[in-house]
Amino acid sequence: MGRAQLLAALMAAVERGGHHHHLSWNANKLAHVRTDPTFRALADRADTLAADGASIRWVARAHGQPVPERIPGVELASELLDRAAEHGWRVFLYGARPEVLATVVRRCRAQGVPVVGACDGFAHAPDAVAAFIERARPQLLLVALGTPRSERFIDRWRPDAVCLGVGGTFDVLAGAVPRAPTWTHAVGLEGAYRVAMEPRKRWRVAWSGARAVFDALAHPGP
Repeated sequence: MGRAQLLAALMAAVERGGHHHHLSWNANKLAHVRTDPTFRALADRADTLAADGASIRWVARAHGQPVPERIPGVELASELLDRAAEHGWRVFLYGARPEVLATVVRRCRAQGVPVVGACDGFAHAPDAVAAFIERARPQLLLVALGTPRSERFIDRWRPDAVCLGVGGTFDVLAGAVPRAPTWTHAVGLEGAYRVAMEPRKRWRVAWSGARAVFDALAHPGP
């Protein structure tokens, strides 16, 4: 599914209402799928999928299932927030550090995004957040708890909204972490750039993801 087709599908899902889980594939998620049967089952239940990382395109191509293009999660989330401002969709933001979340909420509202609720990733238990979300009745839910917490929250509570796990997107939108330069996107080194910028935070996840990619390239199947 290409970018325009995916965006149209998600916009239609927002207008239709109900639960819709979009999963952006990257090496980290691949690692969880290949080692955790419950996460694999969760991924199988997702309503739409897209290749976030370049490595996912490599794996898909090697297994005879090429994907048309890479759709970074941060770009997809930004595009959906733009559409929310245009169409008046109700938005709930969950995750990240309190100061990061506050900045994202402020910037979203300044751009006309109807943010009807927000909760950082540290203040409340998941069941309490799920209750907040239910009361707020968002049409678009962005969850920035990291993998696999974001995906498990969405799958466990299944809010009546288009739901995306967005990783470190809030940090980028808040300006707390720079987006990788454009040239890294073209050559598949965006992940390496992020590791270089935050080695302590990202090295272990990057290594796990790289091992999963190499294994998937060499051995098809789960």
